[in-house]
Amino acid sequence: MTHTLRHPERHASGRRPARIDAPARRAAWPRAAFSLLETTIAVGILGIGLILVAAIFPAALTQHRESTDQARAIETIAKAQALIGAKVETGNLWVHTDYLPGGLLAHRDSPWYLLPTVNLRVGNDCWDVMVQGTGVNAGLFANFANGAPVGAGNTWNLHGLDILSDRVAPFTLFNSGSSCTSTGDGLLSPAGSPFTDAELMEAPNRQVWYGFYRRLATGSFEFAAAACKQRKNQIFAEQDATVSTFTSNLSVYATNRRLPVPWRVLVSWEGGNVLTNALSVQPAPPNGIGLAELAPVGTKLIVRGGVDIVPSVPIPPPIGAGVVLTVSDIIDNYTVEFVGDSSGLLLRDPLPAGPPQAFFDVWVFPPSVETGGFGRVSPLLDWRVPL
Repeated sequence: MTHTLRHPERHASGRRPARIDAPARRAAWPRAAFSLLETTIAVGILGIGLILVAAIFPAALTQHRESTDQARAIETIAKAQALIGAKVETGNLWVHTDYLPGGLLAHRDSPWYLLPTVNLRVGNDCWDVMVQGTGVNAGLFANFANGAPVGAGNTWNLHGLDILSDRVAPFTLFNSGSSCTSTGDGLLSPAGSPFTDAELMEAPNRQVWYGFYRRLATGSFEFAAAACKQRKNQIFAEQDATVSTFTSNLSVYATNRRLPVPWRVLVSWEGGNVLTNALSVQPAPPNGIGLAELAPVGTKLIVRGGVDIVPSVPIPPPIGAGVVLTVSDIIDNYTVEFVGDSSGLLLRDPLPAGPPQAFFDVWVFPPSVETGGFGRVSPLLDWRVPL
C-alpha cells in the first residue's frame, strides 16, 4: 500500500500557502501585554475617577444626615404638640401685665415666651431647672429670659423625658439609690432625671424640643415649638439673663449645658435684608458678642414680637411675632443678611425723635461652644408656629 504524506504547510489543494512576514504577523495577532506607559496612564485615569467618586461620599453622607434630622424633627414637633396639650397648665404661665386685661397692650397678642424646661450640666448625675439668680422663685433662666420680674414664680412644667425625642431611659445610676454629685437650688430629684451626663453621651446624636407660648388678645394661649439637634460631647452656652439689659449686654453665664439653650437678642432692621445688633450691643463693637457669632449662616432667627418700648407712649406698631428669618450671609461680626418675610418687621428710624423705639427681640439658638468661641452650625432644625 502506498502512503502519501502531506506537507504540513501545503494547502489541501496541493499548493503551498503564501508566507506571512513577521511585521504583518505581529499586526494580525493579538498583543500580549500593555506597555509601562500605557499602564501608568490607565492607573492615573482610574485614580482620578476614584477620587471624584470618593469626594461624593462626604457630601452624600451630610445630605443624608440632614434629611434624617429633618424627618425626625417632624416627629419631634408632633410629640411636642402632644406633650404640651397634655402637661402644660396655662394658669402657671407668666405673661407681662401690659398684655393682660386693663394693660397698655391688652388689645395685642403677647410676644413669644420660652416655656420653662430643664437641662443637664456637664458631669451632673441629675438634671436641673437652669437656676441663675437669687431670690424665692426668681432664679429660673426662662423667668429672666421672658422678662418676668423677681418673684414672679414661673412654674416649670417639662422634665427631661418630655423634651428628649427618644424615651429610652436606663436609670442605671438612680436604681442604686445614688444622689446627685452637684448641689444647689433647682436640682431635680433622681425621679425627674432621665439620664446622667454619662448616659446621655452614650448616644451619638439626639433631638430635643423647646416650647414657646403667647397669650392672644382673646385671652386664649397659643404654642410653638423648636426642634434642635444635639451631638455627642457637645456643650452649649447659657445666656446671662440676670441683668435688666441682658438682650443687649450679651454675656455668657455658663458654658456647661448639654442641650441647646435659646438666647434672647435685641436687634434692629434698617430695611432691605440686613439685620444687626451693632447699635445695641454692650460693650460696643468690637468687644461685644456680635449677632454673627450667635447666628452663623443657616441659622433661623425667630422674631419674638416684643419691642423695646421707651417711652411706652406713643406705642410702636405691632411686629410680626413668630416670623422666621434665615441668615444667608455675614456682613461683619454684628451684621447679617437674611432671607424671609420682612413685611411684618419694624423699621428702625435712623433719626428718632427721642429714645429709639425700633429695636426688637429675636430668639436664637447659638451653636455649640468650641475652642475659641461658638461653632459655625446652629442646632435649630425646625420651628413650628403655631402648633
